[in-house]
Amino acid sequence: MGRELPPPEVLSAPNKAHNRRVATSTSNETRIHQLPDHLINQIAAGEVVERPASIIKELLENSLDAGASDIRIDLEQGGLDRVRVRDNGRGMVADDLPLALNRHATSKIKSLEELQQVTTLGFRGEALPSIASVSRLTITSRTADDEDGNRIVYRPDATPSQMPAPHPPGTTVDVQNLFYNVPARRKFMRTPRTEYSRAEAIVKTLAMAHPMVSFQINHNGKETFACSAATTDAEQDQRIAKILGKDFASAARRVMLDGPGVSLHGWIADPSFSRSSGDMQYFFVNHRMVRDKVITHAVKQAYSDLIYHQRFPAFVLFLNIDPTAVDVNVHPGKHEVRFRDSQLVHGFVRRSLKDYLARVRPEGGDGVAEDNGALAGIDRVVEYEAAKPLMADEARQRPSARMHQRLYSDQCHLKCVNSCSQWQSWAEPVGKARLRVLPNSQLNAQAKPWQVKAEVIRQCRRWVLRALICTVCIFSLKIRRV
Repeated sequence: MGRELPPPEVLSAPNKAHNRRVATSTSNETRIHQLPDHLINQIAAGEVVERPASIIKELLENSLDAGASDIRIDLEQGGLDRVRVRDNGRGMVADDLPLALNRHATSKIKSLEELQQVTTLGFRGEALPSIASVSRLTITSRTADDEDGNRIVYRPDATPSQMPAPHPPGTTVDVQNLFYNVPARRKFMRTPRTEYSRAEAIVKTLAMAHPMVSFQINHNGKETFACSAATTDAEQDQRIAKILGKDFASAARRVMLDGPGVSLHGWIADPSFSRSSGDMQYFFVNHRMVRDKVITHAVKQAYSDLIYHQRFPAFVLFLNIDPTAVDVNVHPGKHEVRFRDSQLVHGFVRRSLKDYLARVRPEGGDGVAEDNGALAGIDRVVEYEAAKPLMADEARQRPSARMHQRLYSDQCHLKCVNSCSQWQSWAEPVGKARLRVLPNSQLNAQAKPWQVKAEVIRQCRRWVLRALICTVCIFSLKIRRV
């Protein structure tokens, strides 16, 4: 016989008491309550402040919106210990300094209509409060009309203090000890060298978008990057060469394309400068750096006949469009935008770039290149000239897509940057002989070497296709007989 169990009422008594305690605690835990402002700012910082580069981006955008023409960035240990941004913009009055640390306080928009056609880089008013919640923040500012500046010191665990301070017209934002109060976030930061490289990439990207502004970076007390304001086209070309390197500059050309209600300008590299990754693809919408799949796909479609599928074109392009036709308030970090008519933008970018690239072909026999977008003051590796419009009877002489792939093959495949001279030396000894074996060709004795090769490839393709068709027919007959 087993042990007798106690009556059910005895078993249920403790369970009822436990259920009452659980119900009471659950009801208290599930009650809705308002979060404190400091906790709200730290939650927002999880989206806005990822690393020192994110802080630099937000502070530089504020400086550019304030009309600054000279910006200096001081970093210590890649920005982990200190990030200081100084500018000569409009500055802030004393009464606006405390408001700058409040959430959703901004001077850039005042109504929904202004939000729908915003032209400034920042507009939410979340950056400074989010940064202040995870660091030790000090802001010093002065307007041109004030004789003295003002400073506010914010600490997450103390009351903000404000005091007068000497300062030239402009604003200085000093961020120290990032994530000192969030150790879990701090330990996921990379080495100072890696964090600095990411911060430098942000500065260089904004330097390309705003050529009229001078930038300077000092890391651990040493100047590591500087570029002065570029007012002319030649100076802007030199700035692009300094930021992206001489290799890009020697293969790039300036483009200016207009369409109905939209314009596209910037620099695109020749297809021979194709990359194994998209590390040199920069696209700006109204001078705002964005990552947009629509634009990336449109540019790659424009290069589809000129580079291999696994390669990526290099470009720095600026799209100017009506602010009401694009929504910039779709990403927490403002890295993406949404076009109201994405098909129109995609079609314009693809067609305009494709038509521009179609007018570029290898240089002629005299080796003289016309001015069709080459960067000023930069020695080009391979010169090109704009192709003349083809007549109806010359249409078949245009190189095919496969020929263009050979023509603009990547440097890793050719092991030589001057591929045009290679093809010319290959075709010249046998050019006239090939004309005699091409009875269906419309080429003449004055045909250029690349035209001869294009015709050879076209007819070889035709004979290979005929051979394949004959082979398939023979095998099908044999199968039927069996």
